[in-house]
Amino acid sequence: MASSTQAALLIKLRPTGPWRIGPDSGARDRVDRVYHSDTLYSAVTSAMGQLELRDQWLKATAGGEGEPAVRFTSCFPFQGDTLFIPPPRNMWPPAGASRLRFKSTKFVPLEMVRALVDEKPLAEDRWIIDPASECLLRSDRAANGGPYRIAVRTSAAVDRVTHGAVDVHSVAVLEFGERAGLWTLAVFRDETARAMWKNSVQAAFRLLADSGFGGERSNGFGHSQMPQFQDCRLPDFILRPPGTSLKQVALAKAQAITAKAEHKVVSPVEPMVAPVTPDPADDAPLETLAEDAAEALTESLETAVVASVDGEPGAEAAEAPAVEVSAEEPEPEVVTTEAQDSASEPLPEDTAQPVELAPAVAAVSESEEAGSHVEALEAVEAPVAVSEPVAAEAPPAVEVDSYAEGLASVEAPVAVDQPVAVEAPVSVEATAAPPIPAAPQHAFWVLSLFSPAESDAIDWNGGSYSVVTRGGRVESSARWGVEKRMVRMIAEGSVLRAPAAPLGAAPNVAPEGFPHPVYRSGFAVSIEIPWRVNL
Repeated sequence: MASSTQAALLIKLRPTGPWRIGPDSGARDRVDRVYHSDTLYSAVTSAMGQLELRDQWLKATAGGEGEPAVRFTSCFPFQGDTLFIPPPRNMWPPAGASRLRFKSTKFVPLEMVRALVDEKPLAEDRWIIDPASECLLRSDRAANGGPYRIAVRTSAAVDRVTHGAVDVHSVAVLEFGERAGLWTLAVFRDETARAMWKNSVQAAFRLLADSGFGGERSNGFGHSQMPQFQDCRLPDFILRPPGTSLKQVALAKAQAITAKAEHKVVSPVEPMVAPVTPDPADDAPLETLAEDAAEALTESLETAVVASVDGEPGAEAAEAPAVEVSAEEPEPEVVTTEAQDSASEPLPEDTAQPVELAPAVAAVSESEEAGSHVEALEAVEAPVAVSEPVAAEAPPAVEVDSYAEGLASVEAPVAVDQPVAVEAPVSVEATAAPPIPAAPQHAFWVLSLFSPAESDAIDWNGGSYSVVTRGGRVESSARWGVEKRMVRMIAEGSVLRAPAAPLGAAPNVAPEGFPHPVYRSGFAVSIEIPWRVNL
């Protein structure tokens, strides 16, 4: 799995009223549960226009070449401190599940995804499925229901021209619970893009929180409180950094203690104490003291863990401080260096066994000790034409057949107890390099709508993905309400197989003859995960 990380910005929106997220079918009696990344990008672009940054924004994202400066995930629900996300399709439903109908679950907590990636067993009695939101909830927190529910709002349009004719219509909306809302990630290309666009992205979301997201904004839908922002990094924010050993945990704690000691304020008044003979260890640098403290803390932690497993704590375990070890932390592998040190030491002379070399190999060895490569080739009866001393920069002039015959005598594997007899010269084509194998396939979990670019080498025969069709209407002062061209895209939660992380593209979906391009963001926000299929 890739070890590089990317700067990102967590954005949490707390709605103050209902939200209308139109489904792909456009039916008014239905509502989508995900505010998709392409719609979010369009909303941010509209806000950038009000901030007079539209041209720079389009050039840095959809209108530019290569990786965009900023990409967005789709908006997923959250409730309290629990963030929900579509699970990886290749790992869902979880293996061994029998009681709950996990196929009807659309969103799961992040802790569930981490358990799936780490292949931890699933305790079904700890979870319950909320049918209204299709979210997987912890059973001890399911009393208040899920983060949202679907409701139908009815209104009436009054025609005052035709003597008060009334047109009653209904629309489906999302109503969010207390401490619930939607969250998304803005992923930056690098630190330069983050420094350039972070403040502008925050300003755009503050503007959208006041003006509204989604449909029916004129009726007061889609508003939220001021967004909450938090800096983070991918993929650590989603998958959590890989499990560290006890020594690494102890070293981190020791370094924190050392850093606190460095910033400790010393009183200017010297205390009255008796003179003490200085200890040479006191002059050791703080880094050395931190490592020593880490090793000591590691030994105590390992002793405590062993004692808890055996059930009979020894003397050292009794003296070690009480430390709580999380059940999710993997037990560290203690590797000693004694075996490595002993393996690197040379064998004693009396244990060395003499090996009888084949005549060809022996002749080459003797000639190399004499320092003459030409005599080595003559010893294996490979005629080489050397007319003058050869410079170090150029290879010696050798006939093709003789050179191939020499390779067959020297480089071929030779049995130790049998001489080698060269019967015929070896063809040069036989020594050609094997074909380069195909690039290995990796699995990438997509958290946004994805439209593949020409450079994306996706293995469409592998992976686990679903396809959605996206449409909509243009919101532009040049021509309002014109239908966009339909585009098929890869849905969130899909897992794609590819040699490298997919990039994606932003195709122009403007209708024929439209005065300016209309981009539909299909840039991928993906995380590499292990490829595993739960059957």
